[in-house]
Amino acid sequence: MSMCVPTRVTTIQAAEREVDDARRVLQAADGVEWVSDAADRFRATLAEALGATAHLSHALESAFRAVDAAHVAVDEAARGAAAARADPWVGVGDGERAWLPWRAHL
Repeated sequence: MSMCVPTRVTTIQAAEREVDDARRVLQAADGVEWVSDAADRFRATLAEALGATAHLSHALESAFRAVDAAHVAVDEAARGAAAARADPWVGVGDGERAWLPWRAHL
């Protein structure tokens, strides 16, 4: 069994034949009503896809904003936990401070 490796020339020639065949098909179909209908359906589908892409883009922006807000909340919680761990004494009002041992474990 011989292995035939196409050369660049034969590959280009094959591509040119494919283009010529496609051109002949398009010329034969020129003016045929179904081609126009197919083009209209393609345009409508493309418009729907573009609309869906816009909605998806907006949804992704909203999701990124939510993730950013979550990162900020986690950072604030981490800072609060670090502060509580460093100082387990909390203010209970009127300038008094109380020892809350459970906060010492945070």
